[in-house]
Formats: sequence, C-alpha cells, structure tokens
Amino acid sequence: MTAPVYVIAPLETSAADRERIEAIRRAHDPQQPIVPPHVTLVFGARLATPERVLAQAAEAAARWAPIDIVLDRAEVERGAATGRAHVFLMPGVGETPLRALHAALHAGALAGDLNPAFAFAPHITVAALPTAPEASALAADLNASGLSISGRLTRLDVVAFDGRTLAPLGAFSLSGPRD
Repeated sequence: MTAPVYVIAPLETSAADRERIEAIRRAHDPQQPIVPPHVTLVFGARLATPERVLAQAAEAAARWAPIDIVLDRAEVERGAATGRAHVFLMPGVGETPLRALHAALHAGALAGDLNPAFAFAPHITVAALPTAPEASALAADLNASGLSISGRLTRLDVVAFDGRTLAPLGAFSLSGPRD
C-alpha cells in the first residue's frame, strides 16, 4: 500500500513569528520534527495517482499568485479519527483565496478524494493534545496573547506521508497573475 499524497503550502514568515509557531509546535505537536508550518490543501489523496496529484498541483500553481495571510485566532478541532484535540491557527486574511485554491485542487482528477462530509477551513496546526480541555486552554492563551502572525504562501509541495515519514514528490511555485 502506498502512502497517501498531500498538497501543502509551507508558511513563509518572519524569523520571530516562525520561532513563535515552532515553540508552540515543539511543545504540543508530534509532527513538528517532520513537517514545517503549512496549510494542507489536499488531505491524503488515495484515489488519484501521485502523478495526477503532481499534475493537478502544477496546473493550480501556474494559475495562482502567492497568497498573503494573517493568522489572527486559534481554534480547537476535535479529531474524530485520532481522538486528539487539535489547535489550529486560523487566517483572518487569506482565507478566501485559500478556500478557492483548495476547490481548484479538487477539480478533475482529485474530485474523488474530496470528502463531502469535511468542511475545509484553512489553518496551520500547532498542537495535537489528548483532551479538548487542554486544547481549549492553549487556544485561549494564544488568543489572549494578541495573536497576529503575517505570512505568505508561495509554493505547493506535493508529499507522501505515511504517518511517520514525509517523502517530497514535487514543489511548484505559485506563479499565476495577481488579482
């Protein structure tokens, strides 16, 4: 069985903001050593071949300009599959283009990998905690701290991830025209 294929957009931000995010992730996110802070746009494609995911990502990247974001709030999401509670940093700026890019990536070959029961909300995961109260406390602390992290997404990375190892398959610069 091959590992599911993901499309992620790594976050580019200032050194201070990157360290702030990484400090939270080091303390609370078991995937911190494996993958950089990112927005996941395709979650574990299994029906489309890796070649089709690569082609879809290349096509989308050629049509989309880099996306500026501002992460301005933390929210908690209870992971049904894992039982863990996750803390997400959510963008107040950049949410609309990220939703549109997510939809564009799931057109054509990846349409079958879109789960209609899953409502996409762009985010960067910073914690995976055993209980919802722990996650809620962390999110409340982050929100009380005046959360405002500006960044930019400039590329799409296509990766295979088996839960332990991340294997890069391709990277495509967002090079489309600006609106």
